[in-house]
Amino acid sequence: EKQVQKLQSEKRQCQDELEDTQRKHKSQMSQMHDDQQRLQKDVAGLREELEETRTNLKSKRSECTRLESTVSKQASDQIELESSCRGLRAKVEQLEDVVNEREIRIAELEQDVATRSHTIEELEAKLRKEETMRRNLHNTIQELKGNIRVFCRVRPLLGEEKDAGAALPISFPSCEDNNQIELTQSSENALGRTTSKAFPFKFDRVFSTESTQDIVFDEVSQLIQSALDGYPVCIFAYGQTGSGKTHTMQGPDTISADEKDAQVLGIIPRAVKQIYQNTSKLAERGWEYSLEGQFLEIYNETIQDLLAPAARAPTTGKQTKLDIYQDSEGHTRVKNVTTVSVDSAERVHWLLARAAENRT
Repeated sequence: EKQVQKLQSEKRQCQDELEDTQRKHKSQMSQMHDDQQRLQKDVAGLREELEETRTNLKSKRSECTRLESTVSKQASDQIELESSCRGLRAKVEQLEDVVNEREIRIAELEQDVATRSHTIEELEAKLRKEETMRRNLHNTIQELKGNIRVFCRVRPLLGEEKDAGAALPISFPSCEDNNQIELTQSSENALGRTTSKAFPFKFDRVFSTESTQDIVFDEVSQLIQSALDGYPVCIFAYGQTGSGKTHTMQGPDTISADEKDAQVLGIIPRAVKQIYQNTSKLAERGWEYSLEGQFLEIYNETIQDLLAPAARAPTTGKQTKLDIYQDSEGHTRVKNVTTVSVDSAERVHWLLARAAENRT
């Protein structure tokens, strides 16, 4: 009986141990199941990471291949750039040599320019001095010829005068200075005899009927130079109507401003041409000229402004009164006269044509 109890006791003990073992086993199985699920999740995550890694690796390999190609191309470009850079360096060195040579040449030229400028200044000073001397000598020559000179010009007979059978009662004695003229006057005495009497005259210069416009202007052209040199000059023609004053001073009435026939132009257009030729040459030497023109007519002791025919008083219809006076420098002036700036020979010809239209 004691042995049975012992066995029962051992049985109960074994049952307790079995139950305890079963509980432990069950707990371990539950834990193992949880671990298994966790491991499965980890494996799935690792597989996803592995797949993503493989995809990234493939992309990186592709990018690496592309970068290798780019690096290869850039290496080739770098080689070309280095070669080009070496060529440019050589060219820069060559250009630097050329620049240095040119700088040396420029320095030499600047020195030469400075020397020439100094020489030019000396020559200009010498030229101004000689120009002043020329002016003084020219004026001295003109004074020796006479500050006041009287010329006589005889025009040939015109058509109607020739048709009337008139003879020119004038002769020109032969002399070196061409400055004598002789007028012959015929008279009839009480017995019916015709007698002739000669009246000799002497001038600074006499121009015969064969004298051309060129010869006349050649005699007065030096006075035009005196005017350019700053000396007051006056040239005027005096004589009765039809004696040839306009022809001598201007030329034929029919000549237009566009015609350049040097053989028929008078003193005024020739003087204008000479003035503008000389002023153009002197402008190259630094001289400056301001040219103005006036055109007056004295008719019946009345001064008429031929460049302002419209400037008339509204009540009388006459021109504004023109008075002659002397300014503070002693120059003779005309008050209220029209003064026109003339910048070309064509402008002067236009003024001459305008004045001719308004002559009395």
